[in-house]
Amino acid sequence: MLVGGQTPSDRGPSSFVLGETTLNGLDLVGGGLESSGSARSRLVPSLSASTPPTTLLSWLCGSQKTKGGRSLMEAWLRCPLISSDSIHFRLDLVELFVNQGALRQQMQEFLAGQSGGDLKAILLRVEASTANLDHVCRLFIAVETCLAMVRELALAAATASTTTKTPNPTTGANCAQSSIPSSVNGWLAPIYDCEDKLKHFLNFMDTLLDIETIKSNGQLENLRIKPSFSPHMKQFQDELTKLSEEMTKHRKQEESEYDLRDGSLKLEKNETLGYFFRVTLKDEKKIRSHHGVRILESLKSGVKFRTKELDRLNNLTTKIHQEQVKEVKLILEEVNRLTQGYGKECFHRVEAFLSTVDCVVSFANISSSAPLPFVRPNVSDTCDCIRLDHIRHPLLERVDGMHYIANSMTLTKEKGFCILTGPNMGTNRGLKIK
Repeated sequence: MLVGGQTPSDRGPSSFVLGETTLNGLDLVGGGLESSGSARSRLVPSLSASTPPTTLLSWLCGSQKTKGGRSLMEAWLRCPLISSDSIHFRLDLVELFVNQGALRQQMQEFLAGQSGGDLKAILLRVEASTANLDHVCRLFIAVETCLAMVRELALAAATASTTTKTPNPTTGANCAQSSIPSSVNGWLAPIYDCEDKLKHFLNFMDTLLDIETIKSNGQLENLRIKPSFSPHMKQFQDELTKLSEEMTKHRKQEESEYDLRDGSLKLEKNETLGYFFRVTLKDEKKIRSHHGVRILESLKSGVKFRTKELDRLNNLTTKIHQEQVKEVKLILEEVNRLTQGYGKECFHRVEAFLSTVDCVVSFANISSSAPLPFVRPNVSDTCDCIRLDHIRHPLLERVDGMHYIANSMTLTKEKGFCILTGPNMGTNRGLKIK
């Protein structure tokens, strides 16, 4: 069964004989294994059965840093390439990272900064005008990372070897000059086409958000719009700063009035109560004897209360925060509109590029950590055969205590092979019969 529920007869001419099937002229372009076929082939996990992850090819190739990379890797495993040009293109990219370990490590560090968000979901929110500050900031980081990776890859392509390769040890034929530079440049071309728009987007976001603070502490929790972006935001920020200073001054006055030791009266805040004072249960008697004190909570962690002055300051702060939220909502509507104006195609190219880098680097990591050195296969449209010399199993040879024996195989038009299958042929006894 092919993707989309198509049978071989739907895709091309075929003839069926009892006990034997012959497929002629089957068009495999765009085809791939369905979910059950992928699971039985040990490519990806099965949704119904609990298969040990170490027996799956997706586990071996599962070193991606991003969610988009993991999804793309599963898609690649389900639907392998059949065009020689596409195969050579992907092999060029993998070979580049295999030969340049420092570049591979650098790309992994870039991708590690993208592990916290789903870029595809963020783009859907932007298109629906529902993105918040966190979403647009993650989009900014993704675009900035993408352009930085493009610069490094362009330098790597420029320094890649363009000399003639050594003769292929299997066929004895001389390979053409390295196509890695042209493949990398072709890979980067879609990003180059929209580079100006992406840079304009970065400049816009830099005027909107306090990006340097995010880069210094690596946290998005305290993400704020720059006061300079909007006169109202600057006014709100100045008023909040003034109220904060008044609260700090009032705390010191109350600490002295209650005869509390220095630092024992805490000024705290939460989303439910707003600003409040807190003292330990031991100091509770000192505050209850004063008028104008309103107890909010009494817990093991201490007593939370507010004075009349702190009540007034807290109400003013809450009111300003509400006005600030309204202003931020208006700004976000404008940000979503402007972000859409830069072109959704550019951002989708960024997402696709990051996911592809993630997968290609994973392939390079597997090849670099394999028991034997990386050997690039020779793929040609002129040869009507498949010749595999000393092929190995990527999963079996990683099992502890397993001594895997490499095998060779040659398939031509004049030769065929048999597949033994049937009821209970997957058991140990069935495997022995095979």
